[in-house]
Amino acid sequence: VVSCNEKELVFSIKQKPSASILKLGDSGEGLIELNIPGVTKIPSASLSLRTQVVPGGEYCADSSYKSYLDFEKTGGRIHVRFFRPGDRFAPLGMTGFKKVKSFFIDEKVPRDKRKTLPILTTSFGDIIWIYGMRIANNYRVTLETNKVLCIEGIPDK
Repeated sequence: VVSCNEKELVFSIKQKPSASILKLGDSGEGLIELNIPGVTKIPSASLSLRTQVVPGGEYCADSSYKSYLDFEKTGGRIHVRFFRPGDRFAPLGMTGFKKVKSFFIDEKVPRDKRKTLPILTTSFGDIIWIYGMRIANNYRVTLETNKVLCIEGIPDK
């Protein structure tokens, strides 16, 4: 397989994705529900997600591996899964929806990495955060937010 990004041309041997990535990414089953509050392991991403709910106004600026969301909008049941064809969401700063595939292309995410980025969703399946990239505009913290859901990614060692 030959792939290209802005700085390099990469040659590699195509390998089958791990069974856990296929299970989480390609079917509706196998969703991982986050412990809120608490820590949840995401084994196929070599990552743990730590969550807590704090009063509105008690949070810091977003970073790539932390997100702050309106808890009253997200609800208390958050799931983690991986990219599925047809996924769409409203990235922070946009009012309309965008296909996740187009978002990945615009953000120059290498094709082989796209199915390994955790995607957090509400219990209704709305995408609220593409881990390490961007939260959804509809779930951002505003001046009216009373409870903030803080989610932090911790790489497994």
